Amino acid sequence: MNMGEMFHKIIPLEMLAQMPLSFVHRLRDIRIKQLQEANKIHRAEMSQKSPQLPVQGTVDPSAIEDFIDELS
Repeated sequence: MNMGEMFHKIIPLEMLAQMPLSFVHRLRDIRIKQLQEANKIHRAEMSQKSPQLPVQGTVDPSAIEDFIDELS
């Protein structure tokens, strides 16, 4: 990811070009941490929304038999 993509709509490239390189690198490191945290939060939200499959052995056998009887 280049600086233009990383700071898109946050800091104009012309302004970044005028800043000391060490400061720009520090901004880059902070932005990378922000993006990683946002991705971590997004993944956690998506895992909560995904349907959870029942753990093997938790389904009542009589419910399965009733379901099979209904299909017959």
